[in-house]
Amino acid sequence: MGFADGTPTPEACLEAANTRPVSSEEPVGTASRIVAGTKLCVLTDEQAVALVEAIGLRPQTSSGSPSVDLRVTLWRK
Repeated sequence: MGFADGTPTPEACLEAANTRPVSSEEPVGTASRIVAGTKLCVLTDEQAVALVEAIGLRPQTSSGSPSVDLRVTLWRK
């Protein structure tokens, strides 16, 4: 999984997944670089490429857990 720029094509997303990885050390919470609008590219176990966009982030409330709204685009070979 890697960070994407702009509106990636399947080819650009594959390159981002391979060359701009998200570290296992990525901070969570307010220190995270993942904010609304962040685009991540993922290579699936079936060798398809997916673009995952964080379109909404809501903090934890007294009645529930924090949540993330995602939009996913999957490109199959």
